[in-house]
Amino acid sequence: MFALKCWYRNQRNVTAWIAGVHQYLESKDTAVRNRCRAILREMVLDEIDNTKALLSLWETSRTPWIILSDVGETTFIYYKNLGKQLSGRSS
Repeated sequence: MFALKCWYRNQRNVTAWIAGVHQYLESKDTAVRNRCRAILREMVLDEIDNTKALLSLWETSRTPWIILSDVGETTFIYYKNLGKQLSGRSS
């Protein structure tokens, strides 16, 4: 259940990124742009926390909760180096 919560948070943050960036680029109004910057900052900070939570789950869970590929990765298929990627270490 916790992994699903992390995924939902990530999807919410992707949506906030798309909306914030597009509104920022389309607007010339300083107030709108400032609001977009605040939304984007909040989203980035939330995604950092979300990644930390997912890494903690990766490192501590004794229950298999994700399917990993042995041959490579795509946007939706993760490779066995997922923990290194989440931590920011090189793969």
